[in-house]
Amino acid sequence: MRYLIIILIVGIFSSCSGKKEEVRIPANLIPRDTLVDVLVDIHLADAYLTKHKLPANARNKTVFYDGVLEKHGYNRQTFDSTITFLKDYLDYYEGIYDDVLIQFSKKEAFIEKEKADQKRKKREKYSYQRTINNSDTVEDKKFVSDSAFLKRVSQAKKRFNERKNKNKKK
Repeated sequence: MRYLIIILIVGIFSSCSGKKEEVRIPANLIPRDTLVDVLVDIHLADAYLTKHKLPANARNKTVFYDGVLEKHGYNRQTFDSTITFLKDYLDYYEGIYDDVLIQFSKKEAFIEKEKADQKRKKREKYSYQRTINNSDTVEDKKFVSDSAFLKRVSQAKKRFNERKNKNKKK
């Protein structure tokens, strides 16, 4: 009994530690990198349909999905054939979805950075307005407004010089 358990454990570990085979996708199917992009776009289209509460009938989804496939230069039949082929290689297919998740993580990080930048700009604008409104003395308000005025004057001078140089070239 003891030897049977040892043999069973060794058999399990040896079958799991085998070298993963590289899957060769036939030329008539969608290549891996393109398939990752297609799947990302399909999931984004699906999220759009869900968020905007459009009728979820099959015709609307088909139109969205076919548009995504057309954008990447493929049709529904090629996509279905690719997915059917990959069902026999689940580890490889799982790797493709890992890449899809990585793409979504990158998109999410980009969106979060953009939101943070917008909040920062809004805070800076609000802080500038508060500085103008909360100045203690007339001189402080004059200084703040003078600095804004000087900034506008320097921008106007810059535009004037650019136009002047442009006219000289003609």
